[in-house]
Amino acid sequence: PYYRNIADFSASEISMTQSEIVRSNPVLERVVKRLSLDTQPLDHEKQFASALKDIIIDIKTKRTLKKVLKLGPREQEEFYFRHAVRDLKKKVKVEPVRDTELFAINVSAFTAKDAARIANVVSRSYCIFDLEQQLAELKQQYGEKHLTVVQLQNNIDKLSQNLTGESLPNIDAIGPASVKIIEQAVEPPEPAGKSKALILILAFIFSIIFGIVLAFAFDYFDSTLKSPQEVKSFLTMPYLGYVPHVRSMPGSSVILVKRAINAAAVVACAMIAIYGVLTIMGVDPANPIFMVISIVSVPVASLTDRVPLGHLIVPVILVVGIIIANKYISQLLDQLEKQASKSSTKLKDFRKMSDYIQAFRNLTHQLYLSLKGNEHTSVLFTSSLAQEGVSTVLANLARYLAVSSGKKVLVIDANTRDPNMHKLFRLNNAKGLADVLEANASLDDAVQKAQEGLFVLCSGAQTQSAFDLPDTMMFSKLIEEAEKKYEIVLIDCPSLKDYKDSVSLSAYVSGVVLVVSEGMARREVLKAALSGLEQKKAHFIGVILNNRTFAIPNMIYKRA
Repeated sequence: PYYRNIADFSASEISMTQSEIVRSNPVLERVVKRLSLDTQPLDHEKQFASALKDIIIDIKTKRTLKKVLKLGPREQEEFYFRHAVRDLKKKVKVEPVRDTELFAINVSAFTAKDAARIANVVSRSYCIFDLEQQLAELKQQYGEKHLTVVQLQNNIDKLSQNLTGESLPNIDAIGPASVKIIEQAVEPPEPAGKSKALILILAFIFSIIFGIVLAFAFDYFDSTLKSPQEVKSFLTMPYLGYVPHVRSMPGSSVILVKRAINAAAVVACAMIAIYGVLTIMGVDPANPIFMVISIVSVPVASLTDRVPLGHLIVPVILVVGIIIANKYISQLLDQLEKQASKSSTKLKDFRKMSDYIQAFRNLTHQLYLSLKGNEHTSVLFTSSLAQEGVSTVLANLARYLAVSSGKKVLVIDANTRDPNMHKLFRLNNAKGLADVLEANASLDDAVQKAQEGLFVLCSGAQTQSAFDLPDTMMFSKLIEEAEKKYEIVLIDCPSLKDYKDSVSLSAYVSGVVLVVSEGMARREVLKAALSGLEQKKAHFIGVILNNRTFAIPNMIYKRA
């Protein structure tokens, strides 16, 4: 008499229907009441979670408590109860067994004992719910005093007493309901889910794949020139060669210190910011991660209690201070690195065939081919942006030309805004180009000898406010006079983006050489900077790729 007529339903429909009933509120509410799950603290997961997860739990708990405190006592009880039911519903899963009328109830919990206990109570609560449905129907047909109704009520009471989650004899576990418990839940020997080792291996593999994808993405969106092939394809001018990037030991030490300071500044700012955020969110100070951050952020912790609204103001002030200090320190280290780089790129011994000297040998050969047939030539060197190494390239090329060709080479420092030739050649800058153009000195008096066959006309001590290039007529006469006395004249000019000197002077020289530093100037900026020279119809001798780096060893490039 306890069984319903289910002959008209298929096995799959029965399993699906009953599996949804298992996760219904009437079944789960009985489980929550019986096991007092609504009395557990909101942050009970903390005793099983990692220190990082603890922070997330603290944040969620604080948000929930803000809502709860606004409710009355009875509303708070109802809130906790509904919260426990929702939480339990997330942990219960029902899976029908294919081609049978069976289904499995899976419950996840933080311990194996709790998982088995809750699973047993859920299955028995489901059986009780099934009996209650039958009881309701029988009461309507026969009334409350009928023998069948009384017997069914006794069975419900008996099953209710067994809602403890403990294992029962198989006969008692099966029960009198129309649904039967075939197997009781037992404590699983191992935790469910993927192993940590497998997750770490997969994360490592996917991080490599993601890193490669990011590298290709950054390279795709990087519009700077980074290889001779890109220079040849983008610029419609001859490619003369490249100058490799050279870094001395002092320069490497400066860069190492700079990176260490930048990393320390980033870590300090991150620690202070995290400390401020966790403090504002009210994370438990006993959390291990919070304690570590508090130790690192000792100045913040000591000041936040003394200053009004210190949790907001002090971290912001300290982060801004660190950023400003790091900026000035980085600028100082950049200057030291630049000086170290300049000292490391001086050609000293031409008998030693290094990659750096070989690069200037190739550049000299290409320059001879481009200027073939001209006894006296003047070449203007410029770049699209400042700090692309024009002065250093020109100075070393002039040294090599003077030694290898035996010709008289004159270097003119026309970069009056940021003169460098007197520093590179260690000459006196009291008298130079400014004095010659203003007729305060002759060319012979202003030119200084740097080495055998190499002469330098420095910029002069005249300030920018008192002297502003170019006076094109005077400069034209100067070039004519210099070409008569010297066989090769090399002119250092400022960048095209900042000043128009190179454009104005390009009409009075034999040709223009453009120096492009690898990975510095974007293609759009480079194209805009060259537009002025193209309008003047300047003769482009070629382009030099400076500071070239090799992603793989240079010998592999040579073999290829």
